[in-house]
Amino acid sequence: MVAAYGPLWSAGGERGVYKSEDGGANWRLVKSVNEHTGFNEVHYHPTVKGLVFATAHQRRRHVWTHLSSGPGSGLYRSFDDGENWEEVTSGLPGGDKGRLSLAISPADPDRMYLMVEGHGTYISTDRGASWNMGSDHYTSGNYYVELIAHPTDPVTVYSMDTWAHWSIDGGKTFKRMPEAMKHVDNHCIWINPNNPDHIRMGCDGGFYQTYDNAANWLFSGNLPITQFYRVSTDNAT
Repeated sequence: MVAAYGPLWSAGGERGVYKSEDGGANWRLVKSVNEHTGFNEVHYHPTVKGLVFATAHQRRRHVWTHLSSGPGSGLYRSFDDGENWEEVTSGLPGGDKGRLSLAISPADPDRMYLMVEGHGTYISTDRGASWNMGSDHYTSGNYYVELIAHPTDPVTVYSMDTWAHWSIDGGKTFKRMPEAMKHVDNHCIWINPNNPDHIRMGCDGGFYQTYDNAANWLFSGNLPITQFYRVSTDNAT
């Protein structure tokens, strides 16, 4: 199952949740919202067979602006492996919402976190059936809105951002992670389940890792990866 965002600059296209039952050779659309709304995440629940969650995001990019919200954004769930879907609304904000990101705690799968751009971070302790607001923390839907749950601690969750944030109180408060001598603009993180003080993070400046829970960071300079900001050419051959 995959979440398809659809075209960035226009309506329509392949938007929604698609499912394959032959190893990816063929796909069929199992959930869509409208021509302006795509899906950015899909999650299988780790302990409940057939339970799937997906986050819909209404957005459009223009040359002069980026529209990152609308009534089409929302959280959906399926109890039958994606064949039928319902929107989850209990405890979540109504009206226009931006991008959403879902994280299911591996340490306590009943506990889930949901970041809603423009509103904050919400917490569920009943497998996503109902939600309560934990914090007003959210990030920009143009680049971020990504939550990652700690592999062994159910009350720790990470938020990707220009400066990475973390919550160690179950999503009630977020603070910046220590990033001394490290590049910012963070987009992905991995926490070692066998040694949670060992964290790897990818950012616009390359690949970093820490072995002391973010107190110190090591840069991997032997990888030819970074963000190219601008490339130009001249008229020479």
